Amino acid sequence: MKPFEFTLQRVLDYRRMVEEWAKHAYLEARIRRLEAEADLTPIFERRAAALGERPDSVDRLLTLDRYLVRLDDQERDQRALIAILIDEEEAARTSWVERRQDAEALEKLRQSQYEEWALEAEREEQRVLDEWAVLRRAA
Repeated sequence: MKPFEFTLQRVLDYRRMVEEWAKHAYLEARIRRLEAEADLTPIFERRAAALGERPDSVDRLLTLDRYLVRLDDQERDQRALIAILIDEEEAARTSWVERRQDAEALEKLRQSQYEEWALEAEREEQRVLDEWAVLRRAA
């Protein structure tokens, strides 16, 4: 009997490759989000350092106030960026899950075809053994 050959092997290989691409896109989106979240830490540290200062004049107090407002703006901008990156990460994760399901569906089909082939190979082997046994008795 001929060896097992999955008829949709090229499609399965392509779907596995697309799944890997989607996985890498998800991981890259996750890294971008984590890096953006890490960028909040220096803002918090600068704010804490600025609040620890005791301005000795009105000008320094106004300068400190403007600096704190700028830090608040930077934090707000960073949080907006993080929200966008969270949405992108979720979209990439959803895409990856869909691609994985596509590949798994074909893998199940492949397994089903293999089981059918194995059953047919077993039947063929049994038929050959039965034929051999009958021919041996006749001799």
